Amino acid sequence: MEQQYIDLLNACLDRQNLLKEEARNNMPKTMSVFGPQHMYDLRNGYPLIGTKRIDIKNVAYELLWFLRGESNIKFLVDRGCNIWSKDAYRFYIECMKYMEEPDYDLCVEDVHSSSIRLLTYEEFITAIKETKDEFDLPKLSVNRSYSYVLGSCGYTYGVKWRGWKGDTIVKMTNGRFDLNHETVDQIRNLLVSLHEHPYSRRHMLTALDPAHADVTAVYWCHPFSQYNVEKIPIGVLADKLLNANYVWSLLLEYEKKAVIEHDVSAIYTICESYGIPTNYIDCKVYQRSADVFLGLPYNIASYSMLLIIFGDILGYEPRYFIHTIGDAHLYENHIEQAKIQIQRTIPNVPILNINTEFWYDNEMSVADKIDRFLDIILYEDFVKCFVEEDLQLLNYNPHPPIKGELSVGL
Repeated sequence: MEQQYIDLLNACLDRQNLLKEEARNNMPKTMSVFGPQHMYDLRNGYPLIGTKRIDIKNVAYELLWFLRGESNIKFLVDRGCNIWSKDAYRFYIECMKYMEEPDYDLCVEDVHSSSIRLLTYEEFITAIKETKDEFDLPKLSVNRSYSYVLGSCGYTYGVKWRGWKGDTIVKMTNGRFDLNHETVDQIRNLLVSLHEHPYSRRHMLTALDPAHADVTAVYWCHPFSQYNVEKIPIGVLADKLLNANYVWSLLLEYEKKAVIEHDVSAIYTICESYGIPTNYIDCKVYQRSADVFLGLPYNIASYSMLLIIFGDILGYEPRYFIHTIGDAHLYENHIEQAKIQIQRTIPNVPILNINTEFWYDNEMSVADKIDRFLDIILYEDFVKCFVEEDLQLLNYNPHPPIKGELSVGL
């Protein structure tokens, strides 16, 4: 599976004579490929890049940050995950431009000039770490509709996934169209829809909101994803039962005969009795912009992990993660790192098992599992157990990390 990624790195390197000018101020030039698409079959393993080590804990922390509806990097920083820290710092600087006068809680006094200046990056991170509770972080009203909190990333993925503001969303009620002032929990709605109407074509998740495009630390790089549920072919289910030694040993002779003869009704009944999924679940992501060297490995790992989690909650088997990219680019300050990476041998594909034994009772209905999951991800004990114990990454033998500078336009 990783060969697709290495091929994309190579394709970017082949365009060194077609350098694009910087897309934003103070950003490096890029070599880009437009429109690549890759498919990862999760039945063959977990697509975690191995030609350089990727920290699975950071993948998990960021995904939980999204799923909890978080916007402030304190959740990440407190756990040693700094993949959003520089973008959050740039957003801090942007928001401070709207101060009518210096805010002593969000700035510091320069001892040499007795004037007020902005926090340095190091001071910014330290201030977030040393504040015990996120609710105690200093706040600034940028305007009547937005208040900046130190460490905030604005209207990022988590906010849009779990709490899309409905102030301008029209909703039909009793035959009338009214403004819906409630927030929209897209993750909950998506899981319920995948369960209740599995074969619908409306299983969408979006973060892109043009109204808030200037009030987010990073314009949404992976704004859309769509999910698909499809029945597993009877022949495949029959093979699963034939190879499931424990289940096969419990079947009665007439049930074994029905499996061998591919009796559709009997096979579905047996699978449901023993908790064997009868549906596949797929995910397709559209990513408008991908930093191929630094960001893309995390994007692949994150959505694949999300698909595995969704599959467990819903009782579906994760199958394809399909990744469509608009602008896939390699920054010019990552050229040498990419050259090192493409020379490395690709290790075996690892396997990711997620132990959900303590997440919920398997006797629960799917609806109750959805409620339980969206509840427990808010617990600090769950976060720790999920990352430290529940994630079981097998057969991951990566090459050493390759460091690269994250450019955010500072």
